[in-house]
Amino acid sequence: MTATRNRTLVALLWLSIAALAVALLMLYVDRTVSAAAHLAPETVVAVFAVITFFGYSWLWWGPAAMLCLVFLALSRRPNLHALYYRWAAEAAAFVVVAVGGSSIIVGIIKRVVGRARPYVELPPGSDAFSWFVLNDDLQSFPSGHADTFLSVATVLSWLWPRWRWPILLAGVVGAFSRVVLHVHYVSDITVGGAIGVGVAVFMRAWFADRGWAFRRRRDGSIRLKPAGRWTLMRVRRRLVRRRG
Repeated sequence: MTATRNRTLVALLWLSIAALAVALLMLYVDRTVSAAAHLAPETVVAVFAVITFFGYSWLWWGPAAMLCLVFLALSRRPNLHALYYRWAAEAAAFVVVAVGGSSIIVGIIKRVVGRARPYVELPPGSDAFSWFVLNDDLQSFPSGHADTFLSVATVLSWLWPRWRWPILLAGVVGAFSRVVLHVHYVSDITVGGAIGVGVAVFMRAWFADRGWAFRRRRDGSIRLKPAGRWTLMRVRRRLVRRRG
């Protein structure tokens, strides 16, 4: 009971610190950085306009969902590759729930908060937040693209750990493209990215506890389940032992 209470207090403390940091960004950073980014050369803006296209969540969870179904069907065939296909289906499902789940959360928050985007000119004295709206011009906070970029980057960095840092760097660049394009503030992409990473972390733990795509080690750390060539080698060895 005490341990649970301590974890709750720690979580509330971190939540309070995060809320304070976001408030400070809104007050002292957002408009300054947005004004500076608005002066970016047209060439830079054109490059970031191409990059930002990949921030649509359906570009990632849609193909991942189809791959999940394909690999799941292949895994039911009785051959040596079935174990690998099973892992691939689990990994694809992880992409779907992590990226798609965080996108749903961000989409709900955007419509509840209703923050005006940087390019929207507000009348003097008016509030920058219009609660419960469907107008896209008033859906700046948090950034859906930043959520997708950092959610996808986090997920892929776990699935391909050798390329972790280039993948994470690409995610950060993609998220910042929204500031350069003058459609989001720094606080928008910060919170959007935090939600994407947070949901990915939660879903990885949830998958690991069920032995899907990941596994939890005795020390509590989470690692990928053996897959690919190593998995096939283990299957062949087991078959040889059974025949022997």
